[in-house]
Amino acid sequence: MKHSDFEVGVEFFTADGKWRCTDLGRRTVIAIRLDHPEDASWYNGPPYAVAETVFDEYDLDGCQLEAVEADGTTDRTLVDRITANPDQCGGRPCVRGLRIRVTEVLDLLAAGLSPAQVIQELPDLEIEDIAACLRFASRRLDHPIVTA
Repeated sequence: MKHSDFEVGVEFFTADGKWRCTDLGRRTVIAIRLDHPEDASWYNGPPYAVAETVFDEYDLDGCQLEAVEADGTTDRTLVDRITANPDQCGGRPCVRGLRIRVTEVLDLLAAGLSPAQVIQELPDLEIEDIAACLRFASRRLDHPIVTA
């Protein structure tokens, strides 16, 4: 992306996850990482309850309006299929606004059920929902933790 593609509120993706632009400098973009879907109030601000990150002009090349998977395909599936609503399931991430939590799907898979068996147990699910749950869990766990 180019600097001119950004404005406050634009959501974009990097290899590290999903971000929202909160401010712009002459050659920089300031953004917050959107990795706490269980509590949307973290993103109300300023001030924000999450740290802001500065992207300089060299970082902007790695920014995209859609997520890109390792195989090069764009992935709107994760954004569209995994939702979090503070009034549903305690704000925990769910599948497509249904009352099926991501953790329920992961627990069934961890118990040894195949994706087809999970769909038999939870017939409202689609195979793409299971893939989105796995991708969501992977992205939630795969980010650096900076310690001081």
